[in-house]
Amino acid sequence: MRPSNHRGTVSSEALFAVDGDQRIVAWNREATAVFGYELDAALGAHCYQLLGCCDPAGGRFCRAGCAVISSAAEGTAPPTLRLNARTRDGERVPIEVSTIILFSGDHLDTVMHLCRLSERVRPARPPRALRRTLTRRERQVLSCLCQRRSTDEIAADLGITAVTVRNHMQHLLEKLAVHSRAEAVALAYDDGLFVLPGPRSN
Repeated sequence: MRPSNHRGTVSSEALFAVDGDQRIVAWNREATAVFGYELDAALGAHCYQLLGCCDPAGGRFCRAGCAVISSAAEGTAPPTLRLNARTRDGERVPIEVSTIILFSGDHLDTVMHLCRLSERVRPARPPRALRRTLTRRERQVLSCLCQRRSTDEIAADLGITAVTVRNHMQHLLEKLAVHSRAEAVALAYDDGLFVLPGPRSN
């Protein structure tokens, strides 16, 4: 029988859903078992405040406007993420997170997170090794992407043309072996690749 007190969310694995404001709108019994929060405590809470996930390198991942919600808004599901979530007791549990996006017309309606416990979480590759494959300008462009800036905004920030920005983006995607800006941002967070914009240069 469907557990109605969990908003009809049925899954054999921990599953919760958030709206466009990242407030939890559904939370199943398995999520309670994994994270320790009961339904009443989870519903209406911001997911990033409740779970406070970190990436494998220990950097903060969960935040307002995170890479997952940004990708969802663009209609792109990010790759499976490996994170460490915070439980109600303050402990960290390693999880793998898959994302399902639901739209209402052209508008983002619900983002569902299917969470599987993982025995251990390791970076796909060492962050420093990944960072060394990128040029200084590519790091700047990636940082701007993480800040959800458009091509024109990046061009203005870095003092270069939009065409040059697109060229840097293409090289960036090839080096990171991803197919979209959203995937590049998700990888930057998932792999611990946090970069800050540097000073403008010609």
